[in-house]
Amino acid sequence: MQTPHAALARLTLAALLLSFFAPLLKAEEPRGFAGRTTLIMVDAPGCGYCRKWDREVSGGYTKSSEGLAAPLTRLRRGDPRLSGIGGLAYTPTFILIANGREAGRIVGYAGADFFWGELNAIIQRNGLVF
Repeated sequence: MQTPHAALARLTLAALLLSFFAPLLKAEEPRGFAGRTTLIMVDAPGCGYCRKWDREVSGGYTKSSEGLAAPLTRLRRGDPRLSGIGGLAYTPTFILIANGREAGRIVGYAGADFFWGELNAIIQRNGLVF
């Protein structure tokens, strides 16, 4: 039997790997975002981690330099605009769209520090300036 810490460590590692490699696996660009920069949050009804993100990050995100440069677009899993994006098994999934293309993603929500760290890593990895 694994401890809760071991399970969380494995989940965190899986999320890190998915956030790094998922953009390489996508089939096509998201619909309706040509030339735009936005952070898409894919959520689902009853998603407890989505509610936790709302409580811990949402208000601060909209006021941050990241939020001003890449406004949040919330889409429900199954939204037709997501049909060209693969790897949407978990909610929330955050997909940074820069100039109409997927720049990176964060799969799941493991806390505010993890979210901001991952978002900033995506921004730096892509040479974006916010």
